[in-house]
Amino acid sequence: MATDFSGRWKSSRSEGWPELLDKLNIPKDKLPPDLRITQLISQTGNQINIKTTNNIDDTMRESTIVVGEKFVDRAAGHDIEYLTAWNDDGKLVLTRTNGNGGMTRELTAGGEMLVTHLHEGVVAKSFFAKQ
Repeated sequence: MATDFSGRWKSSRSEGWPELLDKLNIPKDKLPPDLRITQLISQTGNQINIKTTNNIDDTMRESTIVVGEKFVDRAAGHDIEYLTAWNDDGKLVLTRTNGNGGMTRELTAGGEMLVTHLHEGVVAKSFFAKQ
């Protein structure tokens, strides 16, 4: 069962990012405390197109996830390969092919979009409000 994430989403709060950055050996100054992310998502069936911008610079990052196919993301200068699938609750699940964590994307009962990152037992969450 697929969830439709279409819309404009703006980050509203986060949890656990300093700990995740430590685990990934990424300097904390790479994540400014006032960073606000906006994601414009369009979706047709299993194809999810995400355009990401932020309030710090004027770059736009585009990515396309086709659920059921491998997806390669780039983070902190490294390519990360994921297997993608829908779970029974409609949550988008991305599992790292090296077995070392992953991420999920879901809609909460309160109408927020929640993106959860997991790496070696450390969890970080980003909450987004629909605009």
